[in-house]
Amino acid sequence: MFPDFQCFTALHDSDQTAEEFLEKHEFGDWGLLPIDHKKANDFNLSNGFKLLSVYKTAHGVKFLVLTNADRSKTFVCLPDEYQQLQLDDCE
Repeated sequence: MFPDFQCFTALHDSDQTAEEFLEKHEFGDWGLLPIDHKKANDFNLSNGFKLLSVYKTAHGVKFLVLTNADRSKTFVCLPDEYQQLQLDDCE
């Protein structure tokens, strides 16, 4: 897991940890994604493509959990930090 510092801070400020959301992500709870994106994640999970979940902290800060296609890396970041990730880290 590769947590972004700003996301880690937001979770800490809400007395939460990335692990509680990683568990949801691991078990197919895709969080706040629209239903069509949830269905796409279900397909991606079965077919080896990248996964994306969206959650909010207890204080309402939205963040992402992304797992690359080969499942070797999972990132936890705020939406604006997602743009900074290297494309090959998330594909």
